[in-house]
Amino acid sequence: MGDAENNNENKANSCESKNQKPDPNRSNRMLELFNGIQGEDLAQFPVPPFTKWLNGQILKADRGDIQVKFRVRPEMANPTGLLHGGMQSAMMDDVIGMACATLGYEGFLLSINLHVSYLDRKSVV
Repeated sequence: MGDAENNNENKANSCESKNQKPDPNRSNRMLELFNGIQGEDLAQFPVPPFTKWLNGQILKADRGDIQVKFRVRPEMANPTGLLHGGMQSAMMDDVIGMACATLGYEGFLLSINLHVSYLDRKSVV
């Protein structure tokens, strides 16, 4: 198995439900949905309230992998004018949820533990 295939398998396993098998049809429907709204503000779609507030834009979606762009806004800053670490974590958690949705499991998957190591900072302008 090549590195890319192995990497995709690891992504899929990180979101697996212990009692279910993924449904390829469900996965394909989510991919069609996500790819069909590429570049659009997520706030205009029926998404959870916090996803709506973050208002990202899907750039690309594949099974177990999604790229989302967010506009950093002043209300996302900490008192020093930097992007709040909680906002960064929330963005990651939201994108992880979208990536898991592309795997084809029934129901709603939850994050149980999210550990973040911050490598740099982002100024909010």
